[in-house]
Amino acid sequence: MNRNTSPTGIRIFDAYLNYLTDGGSDLQEFAKRLGLRRDDIDSLVFVLTGMRGVDFRMKYQVLMADQLLRFTDMTIAEVSKRAGFGSANNLYLTYKREFNIAPGYRSPQLRQEGDVGRYKL
Repeated sequence: MNRNTSPTGIRIFDAYLNYLTDGGSDLQEFAKRLGLRRDDIDSLVFVLTGMRGVDFRMKYQVLMADQLLRFTDMTIAEVSKRAGFGSANNLYLTYKREFNIAPGYRSPQLRQEGDVGRYKL
């Protein structure tokens, strides 16, 4: 099963989702690559989702990390990098704030029998 790389049909937003999915986290660099400003991306995100750009990115990164923890055998450091947190410490601090639990303890809570290997990187 292949991943849908154009889920919304809005070219810039789909490129942004793909950037985040691939572990990108530097919004300034992403916007510059498209000839836009960081604020342009945040405004687009707000118009499409009703969420501030920073809140959307955080929720997307947490969702991505949850999926990686559930469906792969990646280490916490690998999950952190791939989900755009950069370091395991950043992921740890986010999970403590969001769930009051470390990522290593969240993984077994999320995982169900047969889940490992189902995620398409």
